[in-house]
Amino acid sequence: MLCAKAISDSRILDLPLNPIFLNLVFKRRIVNDISTLHTIDPILASSLINLKKCSDIKSLDLYFVLPGSNIELIPNGSSKRVKNSNINNYIKLIIEKTIYSVQPMVDEFSIGFNSVIPIERMKIFTANQILSLLNGEDQPWSVELLTSSIKADHGFTIESPCLQNLICLLSSLNNEERSLFLRFTTGSSNLPVGGLKALSPPLTVVKKIVSDPDVYLPSAMTCTNYLKLPDYSSYEVLKEKLLVAINEGQLSFHLS
Repeated sequence: MLCAKAISDSRILDLPLNPIFLNLVFKRRIVNDISTLHTIDPILASSLINLKKCSDIKSLDLYFVLPGSNIELIPNGSSKRVKNSNINNYIKLIIEKTIYSVQPMVDEFSIGFNSVIPIERMKIFTANQILSLLNGEDQPWSVELLTSSIKADHGFTIESPCLQNLICLLSSLNNEERSLFLRFTTGSSNLPVGGLKALSPPLTVVKKIVSDPDVYLPSAMTCTNYLKLPDYSSYEVLKEKLLVAINEGQLSFHLS
């Protein structure tokens, strides 16, 4: 229900669902093979690939039980040994059990989703397109994009030295730092479909009036995508203070 409501209201969720899960929800055909398993559990998929290369599987003392659990893949599977003659069936059963073990959750998710948006209407979208609607889009932040997307206000203009330093810094952030900055300023680690330009309200940067700017950290109002930035004296000070704020201030809430 939450996911459907988010799509309906054009809200972004920090909820990285697996495309296979969504394909199960929308009852699309899924190929039960190693490549599909790899998108769910790459370590298990790699282990099964290496297992097939083993010349004497019986010596590994494996049984028809899902690896890492006590779940039997067949009746009395805990007493049936895996051998070279049945290894393909063993792998097939592991893949099927791994993919479809979430079916009860898929069923509950489908009921909730369908109560807000009829699932039939969403079948025109691919799983990745639905994930874009839910999680937003990632895109490189160029100086040009940032300059045209950021709104400077209340003491700053886009030409202000501190704003220019901010734009330069933001364009150099890696993916993790960019997500932290977005979460600090907007409350979400991702941008909506359309990227930074589609953010509503736009990312607004205002001057934080303090007696000694280089001492204070930036603050934000996530409900309005509002960054309050002291007028730092240099790029180096700005970088130090902003990185501290986005790394250490994620769970901080103060009235201002």
